Parts: sequence; structure tokens; C-alpha cells
Amino acid sequence: MKPLSPLHLTLLAVLLAATGGLASVVAVGVGLGPVLITPLLALVYALLAGLLLWAGLAVRRLKAHKRTWMTPILAMRTAIAARACALVGAASVGTLAGIAAVGLTRLQAPAMSSSALGAGVSALAALALTIVAVLVERWCIVDSDDDEATRGRGEGTTAGGTAGTPA
Repeated sequence: MKPLSPLHLTLLAVLLAATGGLASVVAVGVGLGPVLITPLLALVYALLAGLLLWAGLAVRRLKAHKRTWMTPILAMRTAIAARACALVGAASVGTLAGIAAVGLTRLQAPAMSSSALGAGVSALAALALTIVAVLVERWCIVDSDDDEATRGRGEGTTAGGTAGTPA
């Protein structure tokens, strides 16, 4: 699995910032209230970032052949979770930043300032989640020397015995 590109994540965030900001401007322009984001969403992102970092550190210990609770299957699941968190985090950063930017245009209105504060704090927490997720995804990459040592030579094992020999 090839790791996510930070450029692609940035492009996703910028695209969704424009989309979220435009949707918020249209909503306020037609008389609806601004999108109100609770700052408690930041706690959810922070909790996810903490759990992902904890699992990522266990993957690093597994790769260093140190004692850990992590198994290869859990390491794979951690890599997939990190990839998903990076994508969701980047999308959330963009959307929340767009909402916060619209809220900053009319700070004299209590609803708009509340929207800007909640979305801004949550966007920062989503950014932290995205950064942690990209780091953990990089930690979960299998070393290339392990891959190339057995590639194309029929070495390795299968469920019943060694590759190339019947079970």
C-alpha cells in the first residue's frame, strides 16, 4: 500500500474549504442561520489522534522486534485506520476552516462568532488528527528490504508449508 501524499490531502482540504465556505455563505445569504459546530467535536478528534498515536507507537515497537501487545494483523488494521483518519481529518479541516472563515466575516453577530470559534477549534484538532494519522501510516509501512528479500524467488511460507512445495 502506497502512503497518502500530503499534497493530495492538502488539495482535498482546500477544495472542501471552498465548498464548506460557499455552502455557509449561501445558507446565511438566504436567511438560514450559520452552521453551528460545537467545540466538543475537537475532543473527539483529539481522542482519535491519541488512540491512533498509541497504536502507532506499538507498531513501531513491533517493527523493532520489542515486546508489545501489537500483532501483525492489528498493525495492518492500524495502517488502515491511519489512512482513513488522514482522509477524514483532511476533509474535516477543509470543511471546518471554510465554515470558520465565513463566521469570521461577521463577528458582531453572536451566532457567527460562536460558529467561528467552534469550527476553528475543531479544525485545529482535525489538523492534529491528520498529522498524527500521516505519521502513523508511515510507521506502518513494511521495510522495503523485507519485501525485496522474498520477491520473485519463491521464498516465504504459505498456510501449509513453504511456497513452491505442496502442503
